[in-house]
Amino acid sequence: MIVFVTSRNLCKDDFLNRIEKLCSSNPDILILREKDMDFGSYLFLAKKVKDICKKYEISFYINSKIDVAKKLGIKNIQIGFDDFLKYKRSLEDFENIIVSIHSLDEVKTLQNENIKYIIAGHIFETACKKGLEPRGLEFLKELCKNSQIPILGIGGIDKNNYKQVLENGAKGFCIMSEIMQTENPETVKQVYKN
Repeated sequence: MIVFVTSRNLCKDDFLNRIEKLCSSNPDILILREKDMDFGSYLFLAKKVKDICKKYEISFYINSKIDVAKKLGIKNIQIGFDDFLKYKRSLEDFENIIVSIHSLDEVKTLQNENIKYIIAGHIFETACKKGLEPRGLEFLKELCKNSQIPILGIGGIDKNNYKQVLENGAKGFCIMSEIMQTENPETVKQVYKN
């Protein structure tokens, strides 16, 4: 399973054009991250990205902005662990929930919840978490052994190390920097054979 996570601040060309090309490469999921956007701007962008994902039949997830997802009738949400616990009641209408975690305790807390995937990271060194020590493959392996919910790795994953993520029990992985910066977004998924 390959998940594309957006970050328009890393994108040096037209963002929506890139999203179109990325979706044509057929990822399993696209998550519209863009944490720095206000409600109105994110809503406007989410409408456009939703249409692109629909055209290519890509599962589209809203990151954190529950109100935007509900306004657009999107039934997929990706949310952090603390926000999941805080807003759990507000999430009952969602069909698919992905929760991001950073510890084994958090994974254990989620085991009886109605969650599709858990995102765990950051696994490798990444520019997005400059100066923060990566949690590594042993961390990932431990989580996967202790979770009935499929785990997806995130953080510094690229074509040189993604197989290690899968070999350590993850059901898939998330890519952000590469998809936002590659010169060939329409063929990026072909590099990852899983």
